[in-house]
Amino acid sequence: MFEEGGGPSTEINFGMLYFGQSKECSAFLVNNGPRNINYLFRFNPNKNRDEVMSSLDETNYANTPEQEGIEMTQRILSAEPEMGIISSYTQIPIKFICKTKIPEKLSGWRGHILEDYDKNGGNHLKIKGELNNPKLFKSTAAVKFSEYPANKTHGKEIEEKICNPICVFMEVKAIYPDLTLDKTMLNFWECKLHEQKIITLTLTNKNEELPVDFSFNKIPYFTVEPSKGIINPNSKFPPIKVYFHPENYGNFSDALILRYVNNMYEIPIRVIGICKDMGVKQKKMRGPEATEQDFKAQEAIVPDEIACDYTIVKKNVC
Repeated sequence: MFEEGGGPSTEINFGMLYFGQSKECSAFLVNNGPRNINYLFRFNPNKNRDEVMSSLDETNYANTPEQEGIEMTQRILSAEPEMGIISSYTQIPIKFICKTKIPEKLSGWRGHILEDYDKNGGNHLKIKGELNNPKLFKSTAAVKFSEYPANKTHGKEIEEKICNPICVFMEVKAIYPDLTLDKTMLNFWECKLHEQKIITLTLTNKNEELPVDFSFNKIPYFTVEPSKGIINPNSKFPPIKVYFHPENYGNFSDALILRYVNNMYEIPIRVIGICKDMGVKQKKMRGPEATEQDFKAQEAIVPDEIACDYTIVKKNVC
């Protein structure tokens, strides 16, 4: 077996991934002989080469349909196509695939994210102490070869061994993303018509190896700038501005959803504001002499100690 762009290899390390991410590695199976041969992959999770090579007898693979189904649904490391024919003096492409899975207990943000944040938004996400502990997954794929039926003549078996089995060892480490934010509840207080208020958010990626992509959903009367981005490993993203710009009177309460790692993880951010009065609509310069500021509404930054005050929310918004 040859890796794409490289030499012979029997080891594939997918490195570190977040739970839920996928990765592929391309390779080739090469037939340097004069006869067509069949190949078949057999996957052995959590086994090393010695264990696999000592159990290549077909009887060890006589699983029930139920056992085969469980093994296939729980498989993280695999290859495609799993079986086929390699013509003489040719090669065929093989994809080794790693598809990590998010554990069921963490599959929905309503079930676990809200439990890990307090109402004041002061706590960072902690997934049961597992954020900094990657889990190792490994599997040994045994590639078995057999003679292609068309090679046989007059029903006579060719006793010569076609090819020894090849064992390919695969491994990957999976870890939960460690993204933190300084606020999960934004209280804008009162904001007048024709004005807007701003609260800043700070996102931090605490993983030391992997970046984190993120994006925010769109909701009426609240705007996020920038609404998406990528945070480098062990870094903070530049301050994100959340704007409250009411277009009518009333109490406003909604949820911004912070999605990250290909939208597989979510954190809700509660946003609240009130509009009771008409603001002063200032005369602004128009025409070629106007600047960018002339087209912006009047802004005011809400201090952090007020933006995160949950007691004020109880008084102002039902």
